[in-house]
Amino acid sequence: MCCPLSAWRCWLGFCLLALGGIIFPGQETWADGPGDNNPATVRRVPNLGVEVPTEVRSGLEQGLAELSKAIDGLRGNPSPRVKELLPDVEIFHRAVSDALEFREFFNEKEFGPARELLQQGLERARQLAAGQAPWTEQRGLIVRGYVSKIDGSVQPYGLIVPESYQPQGSHRHRLDLWFHGRGETLSEVNFLVSRQKDRGVFAPADAFVLHPYGRYCNAFKFAGEIDVLEALAHVEQHYRIDADRIASRGFSMGGGGLLAVRRALPRPVRGGDTWRGLFRDSRVLEGLSKRNPRSEALGEDPLALVRLQRLGGESLALSDHCLFG
Repeated sequence: MCCPLSAWRCWLGFCLLALGGIIFPGQETWADGPGDNNPATVRRVPNLGVEVPTEVRSGLEQGLAELSKAIDGLRGNPSPRVKELLPDVEIFHRAVSDALEFREFFNEKEFGPARELLQQGLERARQLAAGQAPWTEQRGLIVRGYVSKIDGSVQPYGLIVPESYQPQGSHRHRLDLWFHGRGETLSEVNFLVSRQKDRGVFAPADAFVLHPYGRYCNAFKFAGEIDVLEALAHVEQHYRIDADRIASRGFSMGGGGLLAVRRALPRPVRGGDTWRGLFRDSRVLEGLSKRNPRSEALGEDPLALVRLQRLGGESLALSDHCLFG
């Protein structure tokens, strides 16, 4: 429910947008134009990556072959648990294989982490073959995978498991969905690496944080939207999540994407800390993280917009209270 201060701002913003379309119907906009529909001239996104030296390619291909052999062995294992957890191994093979095939190494510094991902996949494969899966009870930053119902592909997601989580306990935890911003050098290799090193802007205590990959940067539309829903379902299947305390957050592209995805969720996204934002100036987010890392007051305080504006930069904040600026 919008507060009185916010309600008139919502209507004012809507009316101004509508009026602009009436007064300037032929005005050029920032939307894609005819030139962007020409395959010969449209800018490639993502850009073509760097050339992979022969010796580096050979080493990565050898690692892929070794991991592929281990995966084939697991596929022949009759254990239901092995089949269930196999995507947690396959995500590493897919990430490096696609980066090689589609030239998605954007920096020479990514070759080393790619080799480490292959080793991590091999280690998980060995553990799974021995009937073990320690990462399923791991706390902190982890990456996992699932098989998408759309096309049968293996898709990754990142997860922060709170230190208070007890695998054998009964307590159900809050979960926050984090929708990442746009990044033209994003790849599955970079995603898997970052999701095991960087906790991100929001990491509330005693709460899970789910980072969907969203199939690159499509604003979590189409397959990206389904990726969010499937990743959430996978987490709820393997962890004790409180369905009444699921919050959503996003930055830049993710801030816009989550607004659309929320409408597709099988139940309302609830929780007292359900701030969502779309920022045009990263200085705003930087200021927020310094003053209030979790931004808990933003969703409840009708004057939060004023504080956002004082932090500097043009901003557009969207919350349950319809704050616009």
